[in-house]
Amino acid sequence: MNIETVELKREDLPRLTFWVNRGYGAVTSHDLPRENPEQWFEEASQSPERLDCMVYLYYTQVGLAGLTEINRETGAARLYLLLGETGYNRLRTGTYAALQMLDRAFGDLGLQRVVTTVTTEDPDLLIIFPKLGFRETDTGLVITREAFQKHRFLF
Repeated sequence: MNIETVELKREDLPRLTFWVNRGYGAVTSHDLPRENPEQWFEEASQSPERLDCMVYLYYTQVGLAGLTEINRETGAARLYLLLGETGYNRLRTGTYAALQMLDRAFGDLGLQRVVTTVTTEDPDLLIIFPKLGFRETDTGLVITREAFQKHRFLF
């Protein structure tokens, strides 16, 4: 499956705004803008505490994935997924987009722990995170670097 996560660009804002305002496709909680996307983009793109990416499936924009609340001191971040397009395998797309973001978190950023909070009612998508190695805690679903190392090659 040809899934890519590419850092969000200004020209991606119309698609992002459409998906967020439509209210469909949120797999996890997120802080994406309903209003004023230009201002949000300026602040988000300058913040060292976040990484926002467009998800492409065979060169077509299908969603967003990102890391927020990146804290290098504690080695933690929060993962979000918004799968905005329909007509494709959302389970596989969500899984591979999450894998790429976790690779960035644990590999590129050197983090130790990633947390997420699932918001979707789609039962198929709820199985993504346990298969990746996430475990349920009081603060949401959490995965450590070690757990990710054990699960990443299962896909």
